[in-house]
Amino acid sequence: PGAVRLSDGRARGLLWKNVRSVGQAFGAAMARGAATAALAAVAVLALWAASASPAHAATEASWALAANAPWKRRSDFGLVTAVMDGEEILVLIGGNDNNGNRALGDVWHGHRNGSDWTQVSASGPQRRGLAAAANADGSTILVVAGIDEVNHYTASSVMSNDYGVTWRTMNYNSPYGGRREMCFVSDGDGRFTMCGGTNGVFSYLADCWTTTDNGATWARTVDSAPWGLRRGAGCASTTDGLIFLAGGTEMTNVTSHARQYRDDVWATSDSGASWTQLTSSAGFMGREQPSLVYVSSRRLLVVLAGYAQRGFNRYYFNDVWTSMPGATGDLGADWAQDGGKAGWVGRVGQSAVAIGDNQVVVAGGMTDIFSGSCLSDAWVGTFN
Repeated sequence: PGAVRLSDGRARGLLWKNVRSVGQAFGAAMARGAATAALAAVAVLALWAASASPAHAATEASWALAANAPWKRRSDFGLVTAVMDGEEILVLIGGNDNNGNRALGDVWHGHRNGSDWTQVSASGPQRRGLAAAANADGSTILVVAGIDEVNHYTASSVMSNDYGVTWRTMNYNSPYGGRREMCFVSDGDGRFTMCGGTNGVFSYLADCWTTTDNGATWARTVDSAPWGLRRGAGCASTTDGLIFLAGGTEMTNVTSHARQYRDDVWATSDSGASWTQLTSSAGFMGREQPSLVYVSSRRLLVVLAGYAQRGFNRYYFNDVWTSMPGATGDLGADWAQDGGKAGWVGRVGQSAVAIGDNQVVVAGGMTDIFSGSCLSDAWVGTFN
């Protein structure tokens, strides 16, 4: 029992799609008089091995460590891209301190390849579990919600129009209410959309909100989205207003607080007012807080990292899954595990963004949610 590192899990997503059959096999083995639970577990593992078949790899990314960054080890922070003086940069904002649940408020700039970090502010939005998004060139960055320095869920929306150096509160008490682990994206043309999240241990959300004036006013587009009460889903958007949502943890019964890790994928073209399910099971193991990234030049969706718990085992993922338009032409409907080998350790609470023509940067996060083992690394994956 304990933390499990899934460093080469090509078939694991397929295996978990058979979890019902696995449970039935376990019960059958015990009913036949298996001497111990261990013997029954062996029978289950045999079923897993027999039922697994590697997915065809649609891509094969190569990963390289860009930096062990100078910023404090952290998780649950904001990371966006911007174009400053003609150069693409990374902007890192706030997060959860490695030394416990303490909100950070620093802001850093990094080179587009994840290296050469410089602190540009010590007094940015001080919160953990925040969400950040930027317009097309990053000249406007909007930070919403999260947990503040006094450990309260905050509903304030703050904006920077100088790449994170200074910040201005646009709404101290936004109508979306305090929350964390929500989706938050920009369509690149001034519209920002927030979906789901949690505002308490057993209080999950299924609403969506949008703003077109940098967080000053908000409009709710849906109160109860068809993907259900959900926290920790991954989100990505395209410049033509399409938003994708993948994975996360859904509360399936509000009375018993039953929850399920999901691997489904949804899309909306109207800021969350209506949704289409692209697949009920993408094939990766259901998880909370996966990163979902859209690589526009390749028309490629990428899911990576995240966390799940099964019984006493906790899983921290470093697998990478990709989707390209298939025979039906629906981006996000067909998925395959990437054929490359990610060098970074499994993690949750990370941030990831697309950069350049065909690259993804993944940074930070934690390797154990109970010990607070946070990271300060940055990796670059190239999708050829």
